[in-house]
Amino acid sequence: MELNIAHKKENPLLNRTEITAEVVYDAVTPNYNELTDSLASKLNKPKELIVIKKVKTFFGEKNADVSAYLYYDAESLAKIEPKKKEKKEKK
Repeated sequence: MELNIAHKKENPLLNRTEITAEVVYDAVTPNYNELTDSLASKLNKPKELIVIKKVKTFFGEKNADVSAYLYYDAESLAKIEPKKKEKKEKK
């Protein structure tokens, strides 16, 4: 998987950087965890501050456009991003 950052836009009002990237892959579309890890290593930032918002694939092609947010701190992320609902275990 090869990830290239196409555009970065600072958004100081929401304490984040909005990122647009292009990813080229060999087999299946990378999942959100793989994309988060790749972005974190590319930006040298902790993966806990990165939120993948959208992955747009193209029919018959092995590439995708990725939209992500990099928050300045954990407090900003917690205030702005919706909470993930945890799955309840079946008894």
